Amino acid sequence: MRVGRPQNWALRATSIGGLFSMSVALLQTGCGSVESDSGKPAGSNAGSASTSGASGGSASGGSASGGSASGGSASGGSASGGSASAGTAGTAGTAGTGGAADPTLGIPLVPDMGFVAGMSNPLLIHGYLFAAADDSSRQDLISDFSGANACMRGTAAKVDLTCTLAPPATDCFGLFFGAFMGFNLNQSVDPMTGVGGEPDPFDASALKGFSFEVSGATVPPASAFRFGVESKDALFCSGAGKKLAPGVNTVLFSELGLGCGDGQTDPPKSTAESAQSALVRLSWRVLTNASAPVPYDFCISNIRALLK
Repeated sequence: MRVGRPQNWALRATSIGGLFSMSVALLQTGCGSVESDSGKPAGSNAGSASTSGASGGSASGGSASGGSASGGSASGGSASGGSASAGTAGTAGTAGTGGAADPTLGIPLVPDMGFVAGMSNPLLIHGYLFAAADDSSRQDLISDFSGANACMRGTAAKVDLTCTLAPPATDCFGLFFGAFMGFNLNQSVDPMTGVGGEPDPFDASALKGFSFEVSGATVPPASAFRFGVESKDALFCSGAGKKLAPGVNTVLFSELGLGCGDGQTDPPKSTAESAQSALVRLSWRVLTNASAPVPYDFCISNIRALLK
């Protein structure tokens, strides 16, 4: 079964009088790129979507080898004490309170209203969590970043193989890349507005990977669920040899291969170890296919950075 490839677009958010507005930049970047200034990484078979803003909004642009994103939406927490969500009604599930994760394992990265503060952890990791989706999948995307929650629910749309392509797209999988939750690792925030800037690279050389707990009413099937780490010009994801499941998951950089979905090799030929000195964000991805929509309703909690 072929799965969709997440694409690349970027958002910049501004806050005026408590209401958020978004300006969207249409970016033509290579496969697996995650930043507006990235180039095309060699050998990558997957693009990714990205956002730096902390507020809800919509995206309209981006490209990757083999297709282009026609749109998407993003929502995240607010450092000034609020949360934003996308969708029409309702709220996403609530993050599990846990106890399953070993409290002695790794450095906890705990969000508060969708933001992890640098002073909360010795690694000084700081940035927003957010949810995003392609133009079709965003219709029922709902996120919850209130308190310590990091949850999203909705449906990753079935890939329409009869779609009308718009350059530079080369196939419909590029237009239906699915949905994902992202976590920026090194993101400055305007202290007056709480708006996040473009995330900078974070040096994760002292780490070997991350652990986290997955919970929820509808955790995506392993075939459509990926954990990824991203640099400015590449995306590395878990593959068939490292399946995500409800409960605690531990993923090492050595287990993350270049690309996400279609085209990945197992074991990976190129791993995230080659990029861990300049990571931009983590992501949890719901991939698409041409057979059926993929519903999801899940939360991520107990995120921990694992020291070597």
